[in-house]
Amino acid sequence: MRRRFVTYLASLGFIALIAISATARDEMHEPAGDTLVFNLDSVVHIYPDESYLKIIDSVSNVVVDDAGSMSPFFRKLLHLRSGADDVVSILHLGDSHVQGEFWDARLRELFQSDFGNAGRGLIVPHKLSGSNEARDYAITTKNKLVSGRATSRGLIEKLGFTGVAVGIESSEPVINIWSKVPFNSITVLHHYKAPLFSEPDSMRIGSYCTFGNSDRSTRIVLLKDTENIALTGHLTDGYNNPTVYGFSLENGSPGVLLHAAGVNSAAFEHFERNTDFTDGGAKVLAPDLIILSLGTNNCYGGNYKSFQFRETAENFVKKVRDNYPGTAILLTTPMEGCRRYRRTYTVNKNVADVASVLMSVARDLGVACWDMYTAAGGENSSRVWYGRKLMQSDRLHLTQDGYALQGDMLYDAMMRAYNGYISRFRPDNVDAEVKDATCTLPTAVPEVENSRDDVDKLVQETR
Repeated sequence: MRRRFVTYLASLGFIALIAISATARDEMHEPAGDTLVFNLDSVVHIYPDESYLKIIDSVSNVVVDDAGSMSPFFRKLLHLRSGADDVVSILHLGDSHVQGEFWDARLRELFQSDFGNAGRGLIVPHKLSGSNEARDYAITTKNKLVSGRATSRGLIEKLGFTGVAVGIESSEPVINIWSKVPFNSITVLHHYKAPLFSEPDSMRIGSYCTFGNSDRSTRIVLLKDTENIALTGHLTDGYNNPTVYGFSLENGSPGVLLHAAGVNSAAFEHFERNTDFTDGGAKVLAPDLIILSLGTNNCYGGNYKSFQFRETAENFVKKVRDNYPGTAILLTTPMEGCRRYRRTYTVNKNVADVASVLMSVARDLGVACWDMYTAAGGENSSRVWYGRKLMQSDRLHLTQDGYALQGDMLYDAMMRAYNGYISRFRPDNVDAEVKDATCTLPTAVPEVENSRDDVDKLVQETR
């Protein structure tokens, strides 16, 4: 753990050096050490089925970011692709389009192919709460349980940021985790009065390490890689509420972690009112980018009003921006969908308005936006996507292939923006912010206490 902590601080120092070189534009005084050369090659994304390019609007498939708010995120991607020993964390929050994770499975695959695989990331106990979940993991228990979701009524207190809570009714709670992707560390996301969850003796490195722990999270480092593990809770006075919200699975390697937290039927109000997300609850994942894919369920009721939706979305984004300082925010708009009356489907005109409002909110608040509505083809696109078997029979949700295409589209749009960012650093660019695309890592890092406050302070200083 000490070695990982020092490595983490080294990478933060590396970021600080880059920030200085990008703004000062004078002679760089490099300390002795190993030199890291930027990889300024563009990321080339190729769609697996080129015929899909005929049904989407490739020209409009862009990330709009007039304020340049994505630059810190792109800078970390650049460092990572250039060989930095670091992890870039992405959190995707949304509704049913996110909960099934077909969209994020493709997005995760693409990011980790180009920037490195740091692990599976967030897994949420959807099935234990009585809903559907992704197919590449399973969270089970033989204990009796109670559950709540962000869309549930009558919640006594806010849930964790994942929007799902599972309470185990046992004096000796046991949770089993299986993942198709091997992992060697787990961050347990839990109630602030939850007992300590621990690994089996056969997977324990030694004494417990509390670095990275908080009242709502516990980090467990394992002896070796595994695909299966059973975690046992140890109840004590004052810590007797074994309620969990999810788990982050990591492998200890540099790369991208893409976390997906979606709740069926969720709207902006559900995550704001019933979870601690807008209060900063997801800081435990240290997200470098938060993608917000909400709005669909805001416009399918009978009382949709544009000005009310704008106020709701604007207040939500403001809270996210204020409680996650230094984290880039990317809004996505929903694509066209239909309403059903008996056997007749009619286009929901409110979706176009939601897309327009979200684009306006992003522009006014200085955050980025990806307009899926327009990129997917705009008006009548739902008919085209359904005809190509990319949309389900409800004319609202996509098929597995449709969500995979959505992942390709978002990644393509983000990489276009990333390529534009790194082009400023090329030596042949007269407007380059850095003339010499090299940076030196320090050979030593000052000794510090394992304090999360110290790390957070250093992160803020380097952003």
